[in-house]
Amino acid sequence: MSGFAAIVSLDGSPRDPSLIAGVRRTLLLRGSQGDAIWEDQGITLLHTGLAAGGEAVLPPCELEGCVVVFDGRLDGREDLARELRSRGHEAVASSDDAELV
Repeated sequence: MSGFAAIVSLDGSPRDPSLIAGVRRTLLLRGSQGDAIWEDQGITLLHTGLAAGGEAVLPPCELEGCVVVFDGRLDGREDLARELRSRGHEAVASSDDAELV
């Protein structure tokens, strides 16, 4: 099972590294096959997981001002990439699932 957490500093001040480390340790109990952390402007996103099919935990993906923390699997990714390209988006079937989302 995977774990997700967000730590937000409303005034944008730096987050306490010991708090982040403690949350990370706790989340690793939920999924010990990898973890990813994303930080920017007072926000920290953490994700740990049990990787499906031996794949690594995907890092948070930042595109066009949005950050996606993704734990899942896309079926029909080639079809999705083709549809996105037909709508003018730069999507390739080899992109991470989070990028396609």
